[in-house]
Parts: sequence; C-alpha cells; structure tokens
Amino acid sequence: MNFVNYVSNSLGAGTLGSKISVGIYVLIAVLALSGLLCGVKRGFSKSIIRLFTVIAAAVGSLFAVMGLTNLLVNLINASNVHTVEELILTYVPDAASQLDPMIMHAAAELGVETAAIFIMMFVAVVVTPILFLLIFYLLRGLLFPLYALLSGLVGAINYGKSLLSTICGGAVGLIQGLIIALVMLIPVSGVCGIVVEAKPMLYEEAPSEELHALYDDVLDDITDNPIFELVNTYGGRMAYRKMITVTVGDSEIDMADEIIDVMKAGAHALPLLSPEFEWTDPSEEEKQAFAKLVEDLGDSALLAKGGSDLLRAFANCVDKGSFELPMSGANAELLRSVIDMFSTSTPYSIEGDADTVVDIYFIMCDRGLLVKFTEGNTEVLHESLTQINENGETVIDEIIARLNEYERAKPIVRSFTKISLGLMHESLGLNSDTEELYQDVKGDIHTVLSHNRENFATEEEYREAVRADLDAAFADNNLDVSEDVKENMLDYIAENYGDVDNISDEDIDDAILSYYQSYSKAQNSES
Repeated sequence: MNFVNYVSNSLGAGTLGSKISVGIYVLIAVLALSGLLCGVKRGFSKSIIRLFTVIAAAVGSLFAVMGLTNLLVNLINASNVHTVEELILTYVPDAASQLDPMIMHAAAELGVETAAIFIMMFVAVVVTPILFLLIFYLLRGLLFPLYALLSGLVGAINYGKSLLSTICGGAVGLIQGLIIALVMLIPVSGVCGIVVEAKPMLYEEAPSEELHALYDDVLDDITDNPIFELVNTYGGRMAYRKMITVTVGDSEIDMADEIIDVMKAGAHALPLLSPEFEWTDPSEEEKQAFAKLVEDLGDSALLAKGGSDLLRAFANCVDKGSFELPMSGANAELLRSVIDMFSTSTPYSIEGDADTVVDIYFIMCDRGLLVKFTEGNTEVLHESLTQINENGETVIDEIIARLNEYERAKPIVRSFTKISLGLMHESLGLNSDTEELYQDVKGDIHTVLSHNRENFATEEEYREAVRADLDAAFADNNLDVSEDVKENMLDYIAENYGDVDNISDEDIDDAILSYYQSYSKAQNSES
C-alpha cells in the first residue's frame, strides 16, 4: 500500500473524486499533526488520559447510534400499529385530513415494518454518519471536564515535565489524532463499502453513461483509496454495520444488504422510468427489465414484502375510487381482474403473481394486443385474438394456457372468458351487455356440463343430450354458428367432462373458452 504513489497519481488525475481522496489524506495528516503537538504540550500522563476519553467517546457514540436507530424502529412499530395509515392517525391525526385520499388509501395497505426498513435505508446512508460524528464530538466535549479533573490531579502529583514525558506524550497524541481520524472515516468507509459492493451489479444491470461517469469521475477515486482498506481492517466495516443493523420483529436486518438489493432493483427499473418507455410496445431491453424486477422480488425478502404491500395499496386505491383505470368496458374488466389478484398478494405469492402477469403482458405486447385494447377497436382486437400461430394456437390459447399454470390467476381467466364472448357477439353483428351475456351463457353451459355418462346407456345417447343442450344454448343467445363449431365444442366437452360431479365456475369458463377458440379457428379457416 504505497500512499505516496497513490496521492501522486490522484493529484495527477485531476477528477473531483481524486481531489476528495487526497483531501482525506490531508485531513488525516492535520489530525495526526494536531494530536502530536497537543501530546507534546500535555506530556505523557495527560495525553494518556485524553486518549482514554477519546476512545470512550468513540465507543459511546457507537452504542448511542445503535440504540437510537433501534429506538426509531421501535417508535415506528409502537402501540401495535400495523399500517402506515394507523401510524399517521395515531401520531399525526391532523395531517390525515390534509393528505390526498389516494395517499391514505395506499397507506392503509403499507405495512409499518416495511416502511420502517425503507426509512432506515435513508437513515443508514445519510443520518447515521452525521449522527455518529455529532455524538462523538458531543461526548468528547462532555468528557473534557473529567479529563481536566484527572489532569489536574496528575499535575499535582508530578511536578514538571521531562523530555521523555514530552516525547512519549507526542507519540500518544499522534495515536489519539489517528484514532479521531479513524472515527471520522468509519461512516465514510462504510458508505463507500456499499458503493463498492454495488458497483459490479450496477455496471452490469444498469449500463448508463451517467452512472459510469459518476463512478469514473467521483466514486472510483474515493473508494479505491487504500486508507479505507486500512480503516475496515481495524474495525471500521464491523462498526458501521453494527450501527445500521436494526431489529424488526424477530429479525436482525443489516441495512447495507437491503440497500444493495434496492439499488439492484432500481438499476433494473431504470429503462422503465425513461420518457421513451412505451408500455404498449416495450423494447427487448424493457422486457428484460420487467423480468429482472420479478427475479428481484424472489431474491429479496424486503422487496417481496414491500412489493406486495405496494400492489395491495394500488388495488385499494382503485377499489376506493381514488385512482381511475385508463380503460373501460371489458378491457377494464381484464385490468380489474389483475388488480383483484394483486389485492391479495403476499410476500410469498408476489413473485408468482408478478411473473404470471408479466408473461401475459409479453404475449399481448408481442401480438400488438395492448394497443388494440387501448384503442377500443373490437373488430381488430377480435381478429388479433383469433390469429393462429405456427403451432396452430390462437393468442387466446397462449394466454389461457399460461394463466392455467397458476392457480391465483383464475379471476383473469374469467375476464378473458367474458371478453371472448363479447367479441364473438360483436363479430356476429350483435350487441349486448358483456356481463349479462356471460351470466346467460354460464347458466346454459352449466346445464350442458352437468350431463353424466353414467345416466346414459350409450356414449351416443350422452352426446345427443349434450348436443341438444348446446343447440339450445346457441339459440338462447342468438349465436348462429356453423355445425363444425358445435361439433368441435361437443368433442371438447365429451373428452373433458361427462363424469364431473360438481361443476365449478372454472369448468364453465374453460368450456366457454373452448367454444370461442373453436369459433375463432373456424373463422380463420374460412378466411
């Protein structure tokens, strides 16, 4: 570790970071020289006393900050408060009436423990370093009378000051100056440690020119300073981590690790925060950003908790009417079904919830469906949903297959069922309320599916009964479709049902969707 070469190279670099880095050496030199001169003046005995008061102040400030950070968390979690809304109503009730209803509706779902951890991230990086140094200098001041008293007693016992006392006093004073420098660098070294740990991930996950410039011009020259390695070797890293470790519930949480996880998620979110981001037609880079954010939810317990809280908060805002959906009709029904699923998200389900929705989002984006949903052009939307890919599947096939892989996505399946019925009706030149149509068809299909093979002598008799009820269902709902469509649906029902004792809503949705898929494929073959 060649400090002379490092300082020389830093001065030659001329960047802001290199100047700050050299400034750290200047600070250390000033503190060391000041300690040396004070030690020479005091002599050995008094310098030893002052050294112990400085060490006591350093240790005291460390424990004081640890106590204060945990006290802050305890205050936030006090009085059995479970949500941010309860926290506001308990401690600042007057502010509640001044806040936007949307904020209060969101606050009702935000867990207070999660909020406490996010608050503590700011405290760890900004407040803790300042607080540590303030308490250290405050304790030094408070301990000065003790030093003066003990020094007076020593002076009364030892008359005069020998050359040896002067030399040893200077050595002790030099050590005192270096300890003060160490204390001042502990929080700076700790923050730099987080920056260093985050760098590889940030460079790989968020390759932005601004971020690279920040590291190249400022952060690299500071974090590469060998003095920080020395500080960490002599307990700096351990001391900083102790100060920013808090107890939440039954768990001890090192805020440095949580900060790095949030920085990682923030890096992944950068492409989605760009003004150029078009949500109906994302680029490959933006799709990767979505996929990585889903992975982040699985990698971090805090992000899983915070993510589920935020999604429930958003759902609550929609439910209370403080946020208006950007769609209407059946399209809004689809979006609402997604929101309903998120309204019950937990830290354990959030990754699966988000992964399923993102996959459906990608399918719809790849087929240009989101643009058509927002435009409200049902004819074009119907054509898009019924286009057959190279595997002989329609878009509806792809979407439903993915949704059926995830149990919690059942409400979304129902929304697609209603949309498909509405689109089919409109393609036949009919207009009806989608919900009313769904309920009518649902009742008829329940009758169709209720037939049990055991009640018929032959398979043909079973199929005839199903066919008769299908014909009635088509007639009841003014659906004039080809015999091929009816036969395809009959085959599907005969293959998948006929021995089901209790017909569920999921069974009915499945049958209706097979109906729409058969109709769609028939239309495609005709065209």
